[in-house]
Amino acid sequence: MLKKIFIIIFVYKAINAIEPTANCVENFDGSKFYGCKLQSFNDIQNFTKFKLTINHEPGFQNNNVERISGSSLTISSFPTGVFNYFKDIIDFKITASQISKMDDPFFNCAKLQILNMNSNRLTIIKKGIFNECKSFQNIFLPFNRITTVEDDAFSGLINLQYIILQSNDFLIKLKKGAFDGLYSLEYLNFEYNLIEFIEEKVFYGTDELNLLMLNGNRLVSLNSASFSLLPNLKILEVNNNPIKAVSYDFFDKFPALTTLKIEGANCINNEFAEITAEVVKRFNQCFAEIVYCNNFNNICVLNQFIIDSDKKVFIEHLSKQFAVTHLTVSENFTMKSIYLGIFDSFTQLQIVNFSNVGLENMSNLKNCERCENIEKIILNDNKLSLDSTIDFSPFSKLTKVSMQRNGYKTFGSSNFKSNTVMSLNLSKNKISSMFINDNEMKNLIILDLTDNNISTLKGFSFGNMNKIKELYLDYNSLRILYKDSFNELINLEILSITHNVLKVIEREAFTELDKLKVLNLDGNDLQSLSTDEFGGKLPQSLELISANNNSLFGISRKFVESLSNETIFNAMNNPCSTLQDFSNCIELPQILCDFVYENQLYTCRIISARVVGTDYTYFITGEHKGSSTNINVSVLIADNIIDPIIENYKDSSKKHTKKPHSFYKNNPKEICLEHPHLKSITFDGMGLQDLNDFSNCVELRYVSLERNRLISISNTVFKGCLFIEYINLENNMISTLGNFMSPLNNLLFFNFGNNEMERIPATFFITIHL
Repeated sequence: MLKKIFIIIFVYKAINAIEPTANCVENFDGSKFYGCKLQSFNDIQNFTKFKLTINHEPGFQNNNVERISGSSLTISSFPTGVFNYFKDIIDFKITASQISKMDDPFFNCAKLQILNMNSNRLTIIKKGIFNECKSFQNIFLPFNRITTVEDDAFSGLINLQYIILQSNDFLIKLKKGAFDGLYSLEYLNFEYNLIEFIEEKVFYGTDELNLLMLNGNRLVSLNSASFSLLPNLKILEVNNNPIKAVSYDFFDKFPALTTLKIEGANCINNEFAEITAEVVKRFNQCFAEIVYCNNFNNICVLNQFIIDSDKKVFIEHLSKQFAVTHLTVSENFTMKSIYLGIFDSFTQLQIVNFSNVGLENMSNLKNCERCENIEKIILNDNKLSLDSTIDFSPFSKLTKVSMQRNGYKTFGSSNFKSNTVMSLNLSKNKISSMFINDNEMKNLIILDLTDNNISTLKGFSFGNMNKIKELYLDYNSLRILYKDSFNELINLEILSITHNVLKVIEREAFTELDKLKVLNLDGNDLQSLSTDEFGGKLPQSLELISANNNSLFGISRKFVESLSNETIFNAMNNPCSTLQDFSNCIELPQILCDFVYENQLYTCRIISARVVGTDYTYFITGEHKGSSTNINVSVLIADNIIDPIIENYKDSSKKHTKKPHSFYKNNPKEICLEHPHLKSITFDGMGLQDLNDFSNCVELRYVSLERNRLISISNTVFKGCLFIEYINLENNMISTLGNFMSPLNNLLFFNFGNNEMERIPATFFITIHL
């Protein structure tokens, strides 16, 4: 008897000793242990292990765990009754595992809102399995093996809003009653299953449904009997189904429908004949965008209309007024010129897409009388060229035009007329010259001439286009930028000339660009940069100058000193044979450069810091504190560098160096002794085998040690580092975890993925708040 009393007292004390700290665990993400050798659910969820090993004592039922996340579990089901001890769980996520069944009842969690079991092996959703989950809002079960959704499987889940069951390759039929009572359901996704048949009134009661996705199934017809009245359905997607028939009253079920997508039906030679004129007439007038089958051979697609390529039928089908805002013609429909009166039936049209239909002539546009609301026209992948005059004058609200991949060699006022267009995309043509007179395109703001045949700007006249703010000349063949190249573009803010063959920028080429914010010169052959190109001084508006991947051998000191403290200058992947012009510059702006030392590539990011020395021995990210003799390191970068070099210069006037050394490799304690103000340490890919002590870095907040050879971590390694928020130990060889995290009360993120751990000790999370 005394022995039994002693055991009871011992268990009671053990429970009360652990419970207060276990209550601190509110969010445990098991995915941070991905790729390890954890064998069971109990191992990956340490607090669950507490409860199971102490015989499910009731003292652990209210531990405030709100989120569970894990992946790559090898178990097929969860321990019986395990969810009885997660009364406060809100979010449950177990993905990419082998869970094959959910026992009845699976959950006993009245507060659970989100269930995510993506990529498991579930085969059935049973009736009553979620009876206790009255707070359910989202259910994600894609990429399983579900064959059956039983009647009333989701019964009583009045708060459920999202159900995603896509890519369950064995689901063939949707049964009546599966979604009864889901009054709050808004989103239902059954994409890429094998659904051939939908029973009558299967969606009965889902009055709030907004989006229904049935893409990639085996539906052969759209029958009104299968769908109850869905008064709020706005988007219906049935792409990539072998649909051959649509019942005449099908669309009467969806009075609020705005978008129907039925692309990729496997119909040929008008096999879609059962979509008759009667069906077309019943299309509700609130449709905004209807996209039909792109794979039809002899059928043209114009949103609400399925029409063949005969012009008479075309006009006949357009005889009625519709409130269409987006108009797209099928790629399989050939239209060499715009049909007269094509827009007359679309008084509210805003966007027109005539891409890849073989257009050669746009002359009939000038006769359009009812196109005043069109804002955007897309004419990509056609055969428009210099001989094609396009007069957009009738389009009083037109602001965007895209004519990519046509045949233009020259472009100008003679073949493009508009005073309202603000954005013009002419990329991937063959343009080599442009001439715009003073009366055209005067409101243009964005001009894209990417990937053309422009080798010089001498043949360019931008006329009265002085409102342009963005000009893109990337992927051309420019060799020289002349003094007067951009004189007319006084409001230019973004100039991008990447991936040309630029070698020379003449003096004062950018002088008139007082409002320039971004200058991108990446991927050219420039050998130097100075302020001469800007007329002696960089504009104060500059936010970014990028000259990566050039042939820069030097950058003038005056250029660097002209950069404002807010300007970012990028010059990575350049030879930079001397650094003399960078030496002893106080209060440099943000600069990002690459340098080579003894065949090693070093990346240096200077944030208001001083670069000392001319022999590339000081390559750290620093923070200048306002004194010429005091530099406190805030970030130390040593990614994939075996022998990083750190110098703590006491006197910037003495340019001295040390030989390379590798004390970081096995003794990071020395780093902390020399740099106690470190806030961030990154030692990725350095082959570290042991960590001694970071305790001297009392301000440390960020630690990344991934891709090393760490086997274990001592319990005192972070002693004194009370402010650490981030620890990354991914891709090491750690087999055991001690209590080294015990002082880290501010920890927000950790990652131990791809290590050698087989078990996680029960005490690991007891003294930290996650």
